Amino acid sequence: MTTVNVKPVLSRTAGFDASNEYAIHYKWEGPFAITSAILTVYQDNAVIQTIEHSSMLYSIPIPADTLVNGTEYKITVKVKNNTYESLESSAQVLYCDTAPEVSIDG
Repeated sequence: MTTVNVKPVLSRTAGFDASNEYAIHYKWEGPFAITSAILTVYQDNAVIQTIEHSSMLYSIPIPADTLVNGTEYKITVKVKNNTYESLESSAQVLYCDTAPEVSIDG
């Protein structure tokens, strides 16, 4: 596989509840059509999860309960097809936290 000197760009990501599925979006303006993307999740500079998603859409779903609420991660993405692979994107911080519950007593 040939590596191309172009990086995808991660879209800004809001914190999310890890007990729910969440999609990570990115932009790709490179010289080849993509068939899959690889999301790498780091905690304390160690790879803890790699998710490969075969799709031409510019998003990668993180399945529910893959990550842990109350934890800060860093993520990167790279894209590929059968011939080419991009460089890894710049890292972005991702934070998971339990969704707040709101109740109104009347």
